[in-house]
Amino acid sequence: MNLKKYSWYFTIIILAALPACNGINYVDGGTCKYENKIYPAVVIKIDKKDSLNADILFRINDETGNLYRDSVSWNMEKKEYALLSMIKKDSIRMGNRYRYVVKQITEGSCVPKIEILILEKYK
Repeated sequence: MNLKKYSWYFTIIILAALPACNGINYVDGGTCKYENKIYPAVVIKIDKKDSLNADILFRINDETGNLYRDSVSWNMEKKEYALLSMIKKDSIRMGNRYRYVVKQITEGSCVPKIEILILEKYK
């Protein structure tokens, strides 16, 4: 009989803790502020993988034109290959420039540096 009683308590504790799992991908530290820098991500290669997919490689330069990242892969950033149909639809080709955002923390104790490749034209 006691086992049923304890399993009921255990179930209640698990159910109460589930809402806290929503933030499992975030580093605890409360509200944080970041300084954003946007660099050009230049398409240097489109590597066709099969009849539907390709990887897109980018070179990232900083604001002074110095090399920031030698190559950034769409696959490594997004954990998937780009669809050839998307590449065609968005007119992605060698030499096109897109946005590479570098977020450096200025306040708080969250993730100190975040880098994101965004498929928006760099201006």
